[in-house]
Amino acid sequence: MESVWTGTIAPMLSTHSSLGLSLAEVLPTCLASVNRAGRGDGYGRARIAVVIVVDGLGYTNLKQRKGYARFLWGSNPRRIETVAPSTTGAALTTITTGTLPGVHGLIGYRIRDPRRNQLVTTLSEWEDIGETRDWQRSETVFEQARSAGVPSAVIGRKAHAQSGLTRAILTGADYVSAESITDRFAAASELVRLGQHPLVYLYVDELDRVAHASGWSSTAWQERLELLDISVRGFIAALPVDVGAVMVADHGIVDVPERRHILYDEDPEMMRGVSQVGGEPRFRYLYLENPANAQCVVDRWREVFGRWATILTRDEALEKGIFGPVDDCVVARLGDVIIAATAECAFYSSGLADKASRRMTGQHGSLTPEELGVPLIRWGAFA
Repeated sequence: MESVWTGTIAPMLSTHSSLGLSLAEVLPTCLASVNRAGRGDGYGRARIAVVIVVDGLGYTNLKQRKGYARFLWGSNPRRIETVAPSTTGAALTTITTGTLPGVHGLIGYRIRDPRRNQLVTTLSEWEDIGETRDWQRSETVFEQARSAGVPSAVIGRKAHAQSGLTRAILTGADYVSAESITDRFAAASELVRLGQHPLVYLYVDELDRVAHASGWSSTAWQERLELLDISVRGFIAALPVDVGAVMVADHGIVDVPERRHILYDEDPEMMRGVSQVGGEPRFRYLYLENPANAQCVVDRWREVFGRWATILTRDEALEKGIFGPVDDCVVARLGDVIIAATAECAFYSSGLADKASRRMTGQHGSLTPEELGVPLIRWGAFA
């Protein structure tokens, strides 16, 4: 691998982190705004609240491509920070439950199920997980809304309607299928017109998908951003005055070309004592044969890879508060050693297991400002 750019490094916090707290407040605040029994503090009162969640639109990404998103950027986005790790499963679950990963339990992309000692991909591998609520441990905001007598609706792709993750994080809402960005905003406009769902959640995943395939700096990503901008602008322009809308994202994106992949297992010494490797390329979890040897593994990895990553034992990460509060039963899902990329690089194995994912260009998961920073924009009754 060529010399790696050592760009911005996210601070490792010495006290409990505030990562994800603002993200966790969005949906509960919207529910409070439409719940007649609630106080309506935060965004104020609204007859209907629409929450637009854009996968893979970081604040820095938006700022650097603001010419393709004149309406969004002109709406004065506020920069907030997503959760640690900055990955979709963890962040979306925080949005839809109002709790942080250390509470809801989906604390990474690929994490260990301690009951079976197996790695589980939190976006897709739900078949053998047992009780969903044992794995995703928090009540959803949509369930809270239902209990309060507030009907809610979720708008997303048809393919997502029956997925394990949907059951885990969107339970309590009526699911409305719509395939394209344009179709989803048309569906949201119709829900607003009908007025039967005071809480509406609209999910846009196109930017993230294109970023992984081609990079966020690609023409294809810019085209999706421009389409999103046009769709949001038209939707907001037609909103009644008593409807509030808010847009947020789950994480930012950094582009990592293949020449900046670090193949961590090319030296067998690096894998000594490591039984499983989880997480994702920019935020790896090492699960050890003997967790008592974590410091020895950290020292070894720091010596070789310390230029390009912050490398910590699990205990160090918990002490620094990177994840915020972590419930005891979630701690075992974390790696014994944590590798958070600080440079423009990604950590891969050299074998077949990572062959397909090495084709990805756009990446996220770590704690750099580019990955953590996401936009929060409010319109209508919430402006």
